[in-house]
Amino acid sequence: NKNISYIYLGLSTLYRSKDDFTNAIYYAKKSLNGNIPSKEKANIYHGITNIYIKIKSFEKALEYNVLDLKYSKTPEAIYAALYRKAHIFIKLNRSKEAISILMQCLQYYKSQKSTLDIIDTYHYISIAYFNFKEFEKANYYLEKIKKEELSLKISGNDYYYYALKANINIGLKNDVDAEKNIGEALKLYSEDLSSFEKVLLYNAIVELKKKQKDFETALVYHEKILEITKKENENSTKTQLYQLGLDLEVTEKNNSIKNLQITQLKNQVEINSKTNSIIYISLLLLIALLSTLFYIWNNKLIKKKNLIIEKEKKMVSKSLQEKETLLKEIHHRVKNNMQLVMSLLSIQAQDETQNIADFMNVSRSRILSMALIHENLYQSESLSNVNFKTYTKNLTEIIKNALNTNHSNIEIQIDINDVFLDVQIAIPLGLIINELVSNAYKHAFPNNRNGVIQIKLIQKKRNSELTICDNGIGIENRNLERKTLGLQLVEELVFQIDGHVKVDNKNGLDYRIRFENNHAKNI
Repeated sequence: NKNISYIYLGLSTLYRSKDDFTNAIYYAKKSLNGNIPSKEKANIYHGITNIYIKIKSFEKALEYNVLDLKYSKTPEAIYAALYRKAHIFIKLNRSKEAISILMQCLQYYKSQKSTLDIIDTYHYISIAYFNFKEFEKANYYLEKIKKEELSLKISGNDYYYYALKANINIGLKNDVDAEKNIGEALKLYSEDLSSFEKVLLYNAIVELKKKQKDFETALVYHEKILEITKKENENSTKTQLYQLGLDLEVTEKNNSIKNLQITQLKNQVEINSKTNSIIYISLLLLIALLSTLFYIWNNKLIKKKNLIIEKEKKMVSKSLQEKETLLKEIHHRVKNNMQLVMSLLSIQAQDETQNIADFMNVSRSRILSMALIHENLYQSESLSNVNFKTYTKNLTEIIKNALNTNHSNIEIQIDINDVFLDVQIAIPLGLIINELVSNAYKHAFPNNRNGVIQIKLIQKKRNSELTICDNGIGIENRNLERKTLGLQLVEELVFQIDGHVKVDNKNGLDYRIRFENNHAKNI
C-alpha cells in the first residue's frame, strides 16, 4: 500500500506539471489511502494547498493548509505551513491575521539565522500592513529588507522596492518622494515583469497624477491596469469559443424578435386597413420606409459584428495552433523523461545487492527530482528554462524528507544566484545534486555528526561551475558498495552535458562540475 501511494503521488506530480489540476488533486488524495508516514501526508497536503493557491481557490487552499499543519511534525515543516497560511490570508484580505502568523515565523527564522527567509517574511509583513493602510509600518519593514540585502551584499528586486515605496509614500502623503520612487522604478521597468509588479507601479502613477490633477496621464495608466486585469481574468480558449457561440446565438435571437415585431406591425396595418384605406396606404409606406432604414442599419451592424467575430475566430484559431504546438513539445519532453526514468530503473535493477525498499526509495527520489523540474518549468513564464535557484532549494527539501530520518545535525547551504537553465541541462544537474546530496546524508556524517553540505553555482563568461561538497568523513572512510551505481550515474550525467568533473577528498568530499554557458540565462 505504501509503494502504491508513492506511485499515485508521482502521478499527481506529473499531472500537476502539465497543469492538469483535476487529475493532480485526484491522485494526491488517492495517495493518502496508503500506509504512509505523517511527514509524507504533510507533504501531500502541502502540494494540494499549492494547487488551490495557483487556481486562486484560496478558501479550499486554507482548508488543506490546516491539514498540512496537523501532520507537520518538524519545526521547519510547521513554520513553512504557517508561512503559506499567512500568504493565503493576505489573498483573502485578512491581512491582520496574516501579520500575527508572520510575526511568529519571523521569530523562528531569526532563531535559525535564515536570512533569506527573514527577508521574504519582511516582504509579506510590509504588504500586509500596506493592505490595511498602516503605511508607517509597511515602510519600516520594506526598509528592513533593503538593510538586510545591503548587509549581505546581495542584489534585491530594486524595481519592486521602488514601486512599493512609491505607493507607501503616496499613502504617507510624501508626494515628492513618491515621484522620485516612480522615476527610479521606471528606469528599471521591463516588459518581462509580472502583472502584479506592473500594476503596483501603474497604481502609484495613477494616484500621484490624480493628486497632481494630471488626469490625462492618470487615465492612460488606469487603462493599462484595466488591460492587465482583463488579461488576468480571461477564461480558457474553450470558454472563449463558447462565448463566441453564445454571442452568435444572442444575435440570432435578437434578429428573430425584430422580425416578429415587423410581422406584428404588418398585421396591425392589415387590420387597420380594413377601416380606412388611406391610413393603410400611409402606414404601409411608413413601415416600408422604416423597414428599409432598419434593414440598412441592421445589415451594417451585423457586418460589423461578423467582422469582429471573424477576427476573434482567427485569434482563437491561432491560439489553438500555438497550444497544439506547445502540447506536442510537452509530450516530447515527457516521453524523453520517461525514457530516462526507464533507463535509470534498468541500470539500478542490475544492482543485486540492494533490497526492494532501497530500490523504491532511490527510484522515487530520482523520479521526483525530474518531476520537480517540470513543476518549476510550468510555474514560470518560460516553458524552456528553469529557475535553478528555486529548483535546488525545493529539491534539497524533497531529498531530506524522502530519507524519512531526522537530519537536524546537517545544514544545507545553497549559494546560487537567480539564473535560468535550459531544461535539457537542468535535469542532469538535478539528478547529480540528488545523487551527491543523498550520499552525503547517508554516509558523510555517521553517528549524528554535525556537518554542512554546500551547493554553489559560479558563472563566468564562457562556462559555469557547480560545486557539491561536504565537510564529512571523506570518501575513504565511507562504505562504497551501495553507492557505486550512484557515482557512476554522476559521471554519465556529467558526460551527457559535455562537462568535466573534479573530485577533491582533502576535507570531506568536494565535487566540481564545469560546463559551458550555452544553456544558462541570467535574470
